[in-house]
Amino acid sequence: MRKMDQDQELNQFTRASPPITGTYTELSGQRKHRKDAVVLARLGKKQVLKRRFGFLSLFGFSCTILITWETVLAWVGDQSQCQGQTPTKLSCSIFQQAFQKAPIAGGQYFWTSILAPKRYRKFLSYITGWLTSLAWIATLATGSIFVGTIIQGLIILNYPNYDAQKYQGTFLCWAVIAVAVFVNTVVSSLLPVIEGLILVFHVLGFVAIMITLVTLAPHGSASDVFQTVLNGGNWPTQGLSFCVGFIGNVATFVGADASVHMSEEIENAAVNVPRAIFSTMVLNGSTGFAMALAVLFCLGDPEKVLETATGFPFIQVFYNGTQSKAGATVMTALVVALAWSAVIGFLATASRMVWSFARDKGLPFHKYISKIRDRSPQDDSDEDLAHPSSSPRPPSQELSGEDQKQPTAQPLLVWGPWRVPGVFGTINNVFACIYIVFVLFWSFWPPATPATAENMNYSVLVTGSVIGFSIVYYFARGKKEYKGPLIDREVLSFARHDL
Repeated sequence: MRKMDQDQELNQFTRASPPITGTYTELSGQRKHRKDAVVLARLGKKQVLKRRFGFLSLFGFSCTILITWETVLAWVGDQSQCQGQTPTKLSCSIFQQAFQKAPIAGGQYFWTSILAPKRYRKFLSYITGWLTSLAWIATLATGSIFVGTIIQGLIILNYPNYDAQKYQGTFLCWAVIAVAVFVNTVVSSLLPVIEGLILVFHVLGFVAIMITLVTLAPHGSASDVFQTVLNGGNWPTQGLSFCVGFIGNVATFVGADASVHMSEEIENAAVNVPRAIFSTMVLNGSTGFAMALAVLFCLGDPEKVLETATGFPFIQVFYNGTQSKAGATVMTALVVALAWSAVIGFLATASRMVWSFARDKGLPFHKYISKIRDRSPQDDSDEDLAHPSSSPRPPSQELSGEDQKQPTAQPLLVWGPWRVPGVFGTINNVFACIYIVFVLFWSFWPPATPATAENMNYSVLVTGSVIGFSIVYYFARGKKEYKGPLIDREVLSFARHDL
């Protein structure tokens, strides 16, 4: 009897036309964007965003999100910069393999809902969604503060009597965010073009700074670079110092999953996103390693560089190398421009992640956060995947009446065009998971001893607070609203469901 009731509930959502069948390869021959819409429909979501990004623009977006060689400059003085780039790259292949099975903007919380044991999938998916959403919002804040304080460092370089105040850095931070909001709203249609141009700027900026630095700055010896070991945190052992400092390397690859959260705006996402992530790891990893070596050879006296009044040792390295405030200012301005471009990408990624989680009712005020403006016409190739309705509304907006029992997505996963085959894939995934646990453990340690209120690493407090709040909210209200990734009623006939 219950099975019959479930079938009746399911039929309320199902369209009259038969579902589309076929493998990924069979679908790939269909007209532009239809394949993407079908793949998304099988995951339970209707296509509501325009797919403006191709591979090149996505590659630019991914590269400028990571800004690896630029971040390397910010971590001058960290002796672990040349260590661990390979394991970081390998860990990113987990994203690539998971994504090509389920190319959707929700990313991690959606995959958790699919792969976790049925008994715990809703709770684990909910916590993952909160952590991922807040992590990207925090990344946006961090990037903005980073750019704002570099600008203050430039002012100090040119005006030594300038007394930098924290509130001034805050105002600069808000100015950075304001520009990012403008690009992501007023001229959002130009974002793919902008990201393509930034990719060119990213590469040319690296070449310009590298040549200038290596040509003009005095060089240290190979023994200074590869045999000199620093322990600026006053840790009792060098091994402990290395593990704490290792997190500086991880920071140069933060944001590898940005392309994942943009997937519903990317053509042929199941192919282009893994390719973009892999290509980004190769390009940014290579340029980041080269920049780390160049800066270390041109560092000079580490103690004097680290004590610079600008607050950023790389600015002092630029000045020492060029012996010109104008030259150092231009070189630093390149870094500022590229870091500012990364903030634009941070905002784009954070907004998509938050929107995706909200459409599955994972956040407070999800009805408002998940709304999509209806003035942008949907691509005509997706019309046969959408069930026409008399009044527009967000696909994941809460339903009423008989529609309240909206089923959750549990698609049948099959391998797509990108994977590490056989035992090598298993080895890679096991290693990546161990590496991630290692990184998480050391990311909570303070940078130096003794730990004080000023130098304390508060990430453990923030992460614990987010997890604690999300658990409390889950049992207080979220458990009633969040059922897991929902299936939009317009595409239910295409989706695998779990009732």
